[in-house]
Amino acid sequence: MKELQIYNNLLQLPLFLGISKNDISLIVAHTRFNFSTIRAGKDIVKEGDPCHELFFILNGKVEIKTVSDDGSYYVTEISEGPSVIQANRLFGLHQRYTRTYKALEDCKLFSLDKKEVLRLSDQFVIFRINILNLLSMENQRYEHRPWKKVPQTLEDKITRFFEEHCIYPAGPKTFYIKMNQLALEVNDSRLDVSRALNNMQDAQRLTLYRGRIFIPALEKLLM
Repeated sequence: MKELQIYNNLLQLPLFLGISKNDISLIVAHTRFNFSTIRAGKDIVKEGDPCHELFFILNGKVEIKTVSDDGSYYVTEISEGPSVIQANRLFGLHQRYTRTYKALEDCKLFSLDKKEVLRLSDQFVIFRINILNLLSMENQRYEHRPWKKVPQTLEDKITRFFEEHCIYPAGPKTFYIKMNQLALEVNDSRLDVSRALNNMQDAQRLTLYRGRIFIPALEKLLM
């Protein structure tokens, strides 16, 4: 029964897509999966933690918090399982998480040690291809950003700032940033930024609070 549950869980995850039933059965039989449940309000990983394993969220809502280098502002967004947490941090020069992931509700997840990931990559070509696809897709997305059309209006500049500081180009986002800091980020005056934001609020594209900007649906802001 436990093996069947693991089998069904793996089929939900992108790194195991396309793997045959026989290979999935071999993986389940010979791989150590560390299953756990993270209670609501608890951190799964924190920014700066070393990344020695891959965490796979099977279900549950997660808040992702990303802080600017100087700590002057940060953004939170919501993700739901199934998903994998920052797979790109398992390799490379900087093997530490750059975001904090907190469970908003009880979340079921499991982790795979880096040695297990390397072993699966070596033994199962589809698993290796899936990892390469995941890393390549993220790299290609960021590589294209500098070549986008230059924003023509201040509202467009602000929208571009929001877009470039989010992981997912859709869903609710909350920016904790002061008006002066946002003005610096978009290279404009505080007064003009305030006017532009109020125009966007009047159009029901976002909601302004003291030191906080809530975007209910980023995809609508990008239309």
